Amino acid sequence: MEMILNFLSTIFATYGEVFPSWAVQVFAVMGSLRFFLKPITSLADAYVAFTENKEDDLVLEKAKNSKIYTSIAFILDWAASVRFPKKK
Repeated sequence: MEMILNFLSTIFATYGEVFPSWAVQVFAVMGSLRFFLKPITSLADAYVAFTENKEDDLVLEKAKNSKIYTSIAFILDWAASVRFPKKK
């Protein structure tokens, strides 16, 4: 966690003078959430697949299909994605 905070503080110090501080903070938080969301979701999927209990499968499926999770995942994916121009 300390490494992440050091990374974010470096970003804030570097780009804080060029961009408004709130924008740097928003983009840093969005990027961090996007960076951690996929591995955490993959770990949860692996754990659920490993256990014999089927009840946790239903809980994870319900959580992943919830409006809150799908909204957060969509917004993070859309807003924090790198888009390259299409080749002509």
